[in-house]
Amino acid sequence: MKILLIYPDRYINTEGRRIPPILAPPLNLLTVGALTPDDVEVELIDERIEEIPWDKDFDLVGITALTADAPRAYQISDKFRKRGTKVVLGGMHISVMEEEALQHADSVVIGEAEILWEKLIGDFRKNQLKRVYKSDRFPDLSFTPPQRRDLLSPKARYLNTLQTTRGCPYNCSFCSVPRVFGRKIRTKPLNTVFKEIIGFKGHSMFIIDDNILSIPSYIESLFDRLKEFRKKWLAQASINLIGKYDKLLKLAKKAGCQGFFVGLETIKQENLKKFGKTHNIVEKYKEIVKKAHDFGVGIVGSFMFGFDDDDSDVFPYTMEFIKKAKIDLASFSILTPLPGTPFFEQMEKEGRILTRDWSKYDGAHAVFRTGKISPYKLQEGAYWMYKEFYKIGEIMKRIIQGIRYVKLLIPFNFAYHMIGREGLSDFHPKKSGNITVAQG
Repeated sequence: MKILLIYPDRYINTEGRRIPPILAPPLNLLTVGALTPDDVEVELIDERIEEIPWDKDFDLVGITALTADAPRAYQISDKFRKRGTKVVLGGMHISVMEEEALQHADSVVIGEAEILWEKLIGDFRKNQLKRVYKSDRFPDLSFTPPQRRDLLSPKARYLNTLQTTRGCPYNCSFCSVPRVFGRKIRTKPLNTVFKEIIGFKGHSMFIIDDNILSIPSYIESLFDRLKEFRKKWLAQASINLIGKYDKLLKLAKKAGCQGFFVGLETIKQENLKKFGKTHNIVEKYKEIVKKAHDFGVGIVGSFMFGFDDDDSDVFPYTMEFIKKAKIDLASFSILTPLPGTPFFEQMEKEGRILTRDWSKYDGAHAVFRTGKISPYKLQEGAYWMYKEFYKIGEIMKRIIQGIRYVKLLIPFNFAYHMIGREGLSDFHPKKSGNITVAQG
């Protein structure tokens, strides 16, 4: 039996498409590959760097999709099915858009694969493939095997990505994590985690947990053991927990932490309140950033634009705040109502959704009618943030001020500089005829 796993390239049909120098691997497919029985031949294609082998025969094709990937995933699936090949769709978007996905697949996996994949393979072998595989519970991560990084193509440079927990205790209305992965934090056995780290090439890694500091007792043990591997790493964490756990910050630094990726989102407390992210306190942002710096840890701040209270002044005000707070790295996106979130349901109910072209749901397009900023100005402003923050002069200032803890952030600064100079293929106002709203 031969299975092909595919990570679709959402930008493959976009003029001026560029391949990033370093890619995040499709961790969910590496896990699916590890869950596949040993007597099944598995091939993984990352379409961002490889062409799909249309001339080869496979018994089953599995495709994953985030929301912005969905149109390309459906396109690939339809083509395989016309050839008579069975296709299974899974991933975040599929898990919240079951009926839509079934129009393009022989079977869909709703939720996480640990409980479902082996049964799906067994049913396929008996010619009894079901239309829907859905679990009534979240899987115990004790049964999650180490990711199969051997499936990745040697043609590309991939980040070493590690997941130690799933779920998030918060319930922000713009986030799909609580619905797909639950609000209870589930942990992987540390022995499984360390087996994955042993297989990593290079000295850096990114821990992709939605909130790495949520279970202090587990994380203390993780950080204590991480020292042995001498890795330099980044992780995601909530700003309030960074401010709360001095002991964890100290342990993180000793374990090789270079910085935390933090969803700051906005500098307006009212925006946070409306979206249920009340654990973020804007007036404490600068204080907590300074605390992280005092412990020798950098801060990567993530910001969104397009809240109803945002006007055109939000861009210069946010830029001024970021510089005064001495944030080491920042990402900027447009607030996006992802399917499956309360925010999407609210926008749809109010008739404010401008397009259901999922390819535009990438954080670089305005896909709903905002309160005070036109779609074009919203996208133009987000692009300006990249261009302004990642000027060479600004990058050098940040490197000098944080030289003891931002070494790992230096390449990211220059990668974002390229966005500011040339723009993403679908982000740069000068490179897209309909940069805001897709027709239909």
